[in-house]
Amino acid sequence: MAQQYISDELGATITNKWVFSIAPVPVGAESQSPYNCMNHSKTAMQLRLSEVGGERVVFNMTWPQFDTLKRAVNKAQENITMEKNKKTSPFFWELSDSAGDDNFVRIFGDPDNKGLCPVRKLVIRRQPMRKNSATGEMEWAKSPWYIEIASGKGRKLQNKTGGYYMDPKSYVEINRVHCNLSDGRMKEHVFWGEFFMDIFESAVKDSVLKGYNRLLAQKEDFKRRA
Repeated sequence: MAQQYISDELGATITNKWVFSIAPVPVGAESQSPYNCMNHSKTAMQLRLSEVGGERVVFNMTWPQFDTLKRAVNKAQENITMEKNKKTSPFFWELSDSAGDDNFVRIFGDPDNKGLCPVRKLVIRRQPMRKNSATGEMEWAKSPWYIEIASGKGRKLQNKTGGYYMDPKSYVEINRVHCNLSDGRMKEHVFWGEFFMDIFESAVKDSVLKGYNRLLAQKEDFKRRA
């Protein structure tokens, strides 16, 4: 009997081929890094995907990018019944069309001895109808959400505004993993991501408030002693 794969990630979807999960992640090396989750331009959600027994590939989404995905997932959830009853057009959706292609080819870190830096690529799309390879006819997909994360290396170039992008001709792929999810499972992942984020933000805000009040108390004490 094949050994069952066990994941330490709460809310993960586990199949006999792959494991997928979404979880909040703070970024930054500064002393204030735990508070970055309160800045919506910072990384909010990490998408984690791996083949069973394989290396996990991750992609960090900003909060606005995750919010774009969340709205698409909610719309798909509302349209499911009407789609299949032909009361509305099938909802085809691509993340790069909604949030910009360049945001999902990310290059970062320092170059290696060949001058190449780590690269991550993300593709998310909803394809509610697919062609049956046997009959050639279009049919409803049971798992319309397609997610693909690729890792590799590329040459980092700097643009006029000081940002960085990858030289497309330099890309060398190392790993690529993909999965398909149903509307229900995709909704659960977005829910878990938001749930964890709400807890994290609440804890951070509470910590900031307590620290601020403690600072005010120290200032008042200093005035009394002066």
